[in-house]
Amino acid sequence: MSPIVFCLLAILRFSTQDALDAAQFQRLMVALHEPIQDVTFVYEGGMDKRGFEELRTRYQGVYSFRYDGATLLDVFNYEASTDKSAIRNVSILLNGSMTAVSQIRDIGNIVTPQKSRGYPGVLNSSGSAERLLYFWRFRTLQDMETYGYNFLGWESVEGRRCAKVQLFEVPERAISKINDKPIMRFWIDLERGGHPLKVEFYSGDQLRMRTDAIKLKQLPLPSGESVWFPVHAETGSFSYADGQKTIRSASEPLYVETYDVVNGSVVFNQNLKDDYFRLDLDRDLPRVGRLADFQQDVRYVKPVRTDPAGVKMRLDEQLAEADRQAAMLEASAPEREVWTPTLLIQTALIAAGAATIGLAIFWKWKMG
Repeated sequence: MSPIVFCLLAILRFSTQDALDAAQFQRLMVALHEPIQDVTFVYEGGMDKRGFEELRTRYQGVYSFRYDGATLLDVFNYEASTDKSAIRNVSILLNGSMTAVSQIRDIGNIVTPQKSRGYPGVLNSSGSAERLLYFWRFRTLQDMETYGYNFLGWESVEGRRCAKVQLFEVPERAISKINDKPIMRFWIDLERGGHPLKVEFYSGDQLRMRTDAIKLKQLPLPSGESVWFPVHAETGSFSYADGQKTIRSASEPLYVETYDVVNGSVVFNQNLKDDYFRLDLDRDLPRVGRLADFQQDVRYVKPVRTDPAGVKMRLDEQLAEADRQAAMLEASAPEREVWTPTLLIQTALIAAGAATIGLAIFWKWKMG
């Protein structure tokens, strides 16, 4: 830890009134996060809808992040009630652009990868490690005041003294005319790496989502020193859409997600180059726990019958599978996220995949 950071933390530790202005807070966060230039890890968890056991989903993924915001998110999802339905979603963020593609078990690659504008937080969705690790916000934020930085004081979270700060999700100029401004509140443990111990997302005064129960662990860097790093978190989604399509907030979470970093999977400071952040569905991923099973499930493709009866059966199976996967995604995603960029891409990929498969099989049947 640098002498400047050490002195500032020492002063803050014994103060109950000192506020951090935007410039102070930004300098402190940069210094605390600087030892981690890039990180890769495997995580796992699941999402449950309260009272609906049949909608339980489980996921395991690989997450890589570089200090400038370059990100790889490779997630395998499956329906826990049947343990058969495997979906893989791969997203890459690099230089302000996002590339994403999905695979479904027994189908393989279903459409051409989709490209769109990428920005910090676009991957913060169900099943994503960005609900565990918030580097995507603090490592890429160049000007705290642009995001409406507001210091809200000091509060204790699980016995740890935390700085409570508030930011807009997007630059203030972009939401100046929105009444229910999207707000983030962070309770940050400045004495242990500058990681949040609790995070809340609001639309105006309505709570949409809360991540808490964040556990930190000391892990070694290649240099020999150690850093604090989040290894567990729980996320509750509180928002829902009423009959008038208005987003409202419930008093208890409607969906609960868990995230756990797999022991021994964290690798720091590999000097990841741009070439690493590319879409490669044959990437040599870590094979830890269920991740190896997920990869096998998604990459296995059944032989296709070409006789008329086989073609018709195959078409019926694929259309039914596409309908089931779309229904599962719609049912398992929190209401507030129904139209996030990530879920739009996932839904489009499944619909396009079903159409492509149907046309291909119809053409083969017609020509045969």
